[in-house]
Amino acid sequence: MDGWPSTRVETNAVRFQGTDTLVTSLGRYAHAVNSGWVRLMAPRTPRGAIFSPGSDLPLAIPARENLAFLVYSPQASYLPYLRGIYPGGALRRWTHPTEDLVVMTYRVSREQWASTQGALATTPSGLSQRVATLGQLPASPAQDMGPVRWTAGLRAPRYWNYAFLAGPGPARLTIDGKAVLTVPDGAGPSSATVALARGLHAVTYEAPWRRGGDPLLRWSSEPGSGGPTPAAPDWQPIRPEELTPGLTARQGLLGVVKIAGLPAQRRIDGTLATCCLSDQVNAWGKPYEAVWTGTLTAADSGDYGMGLFVSGTADLELDGRRVLRAEGDGSQESRTTIALTAGTHAVKLSLSVASGPGVLEWTWTPPGKSPSIVPPSALSPPAGSGIGPAAEASVLGASDSQPLRSPLSTIP
Repeated sequence: MDGWPSTRVETNAVRFQGTDTLVTSLGRYAHAVNSGWVRLMAPRTPRGAIFSPGSDLPLAIPARENLAFLVYSPQASYLPYLRGIYPGGALRRWTHPTEDLVVMTYRVSREQWASTQGALATTPSGLSQRVATLGQLPASPAQDMGPVRWTAGLRAPRYWNYAFLAGPGPARLTIDGKAVLTVPDGAGPSSATVALARGLHAVTYEAPWRRGGDPLLRWSSEPGSGGPTPAAPDWQPIRPEELTPGLTARQGLLGVVKIAGLPAQRRIDGTLATCCLSDQVNAWGKPYEAVWTGTLTAADSGDYGMGLFVSGTADLELDGRRVLRAEGDGSQESRTTIALTAGTHAVKLSLSVASGPGVLEWTWTPPGKSPSIVPPSALSPPAGSGIGPAAEASVLGASDSQPLRSPLSTIP
């Protein structure tokens, strides 16, 4: 007698990953990693939920174990997105004769996961090597002595002021194409403070090769006693998990979230895929509006399918024209097909939530391809957005006005 085959197969998919693998579920199915019999039959398998994979992947946590994602049948559009962030993983379909496909697992080894963290250091001869952090010198022969260039995506955990300390000179720090800090030759370490939107930023750090040690680069987001701008920065090294190696151009869309009576939240989301935006922005039951802007790049000309899962009301505009309106409770997808020419297109997506969790998933189907979450590689925020001078306390508000949340909710 096999009365609960789907539950048993789902549990076996989790238990099979072993005690050395973090198993996670995603978005609208984030709760599923602890559903059914999983808690009883796989109690020693590390588990967690990623409620907002569009903004919280890649995970900014240390790669200490293997990593596996549970992908349920209605979530097949997540597979291209996961492969883009964590390439080279192994996909397995978990089926049952009477239930067909129950769940899929996409698994990467600890080494594969670790390879997506840190920075890329390039020497004058063109040798590139992944290192743990910005400013760490690569292993290189003596003839490569000279200026070293580090590139990485740096994740700002919330919209806030961040101070950077670099040097001694000569050294140059650039974020999102803007020069943040230039230290003259012979000068000691210097600092500068900028406001960064929540999310990934493209960072380039340039400094000479030094036999005496790695070029210094530290950051701080401690508010200090004088408000959000650090008064006495607590300088910390940038950890590998806060970096994505080799990112030289910004990806994603700029989002601005407005909750009545609170300062605006600014964020760079790699893509739009969340089950629970209301919790992520600390809406606390209040209505709010969010608007994302930037560009969408179509690789080929042709008909593109567009889809939106939403709880609330969402409008998708391309090149100034509304192409899709979606209203609902997050249980059904609204779809349309539009013709796009190859190249970039201005995009604006507006979401209004009166109450509820704030579900939002944006999918597309390029010509001749399967549906997928719109990948970060196809999205770019507006030029000059996401970074600016240090913001006043009245702009940022209290610390809980700019939420700082873990990308992963672990399961006890």
